[in-house]
Amino acid sequence: MLEFIARLLEDTLNQLGITAGMVCWSIQHCTCLGKPTRGIQSYFDVLQAIIGEKGTLVVPTFTLDFPRTQIFDRQKTPSKGMGSFSEYVRQLPGSLRSSHPMQSVAAHGFYARDLADRDTHLLLRKARSLPECWNWTLNCCVGADIQAVSMVHYCEAKVGVPYRIWKDFSGRIFQDGSWVNITYRMYARRMELDPRLILQPIRAELESMHAWHELPVNYGKVSSCSLQDFVAATDRLIREIPGC
Repeated sequence: MLEFIARLLEDTLNQLGITAGMVCWSIQHCTCLGKPTRGIQSYFDVLQAIIGEKGTLVVPTFTLDFPRTQIFDRQKTPSKGMGSFSEYVRQLPGSLRSSHPMQSVAAHGFYARDLADRDTHLLLRKARSLPECWNWTLNCCVGADIQAVSMVHYCEAKVGVPYRIWKDFSGRIFQDGSWVNITYRMYARRMELDPRLILQPIRAELESMHAWHELPVNYGKVSSCSLQDFVAATDRLIREIPGC
């Protein structure tokens, strides 16, 4: 297996437009980068060195089994199916996690408190404006395809799509030192419609805008686009769906 070379990833990220002070929404499939000498920390160190102390790294830490378990502690409940890099960032000293028991994110860096304190349930349900800092946010897919970019769900809720519906999910959440009973909402798929989410047309739209950037690294690819461009392209395509 090829060795992971930090300088190679650093040069690639720089070419893709990731710079100091950015908010970087990162989806990682790390194995494609090669064998690291210091485990997952090797990947984190490269990203951290680029975005610096004024930058923020954000990763998805979803726990979509909450409807079954009905228990969520944002400090201790591990994410499910989000990958080892998300779990590494979630557990880092200084990382903060948002409160939604199914669709949380973990943030590390300058805007971590701002992002973690936002109620993502309200962000989606009311289609509120994104935080100001997200105006200079990059989606960064390291070894992962655009299919993994979960920000598409914000666009779905913002527009209102016929294949999803708001559902209530109740359970116990550890909050302010004690367990509380609470109900959260999620914009869930209408299973009777058997919807299949295919994001390749969004990538094609971004490429036509010259807004999707991609470079090879070892066994895989690293890609990026601005959050603003992703939301704009997705909004346009979603509005073409009958019923929107």
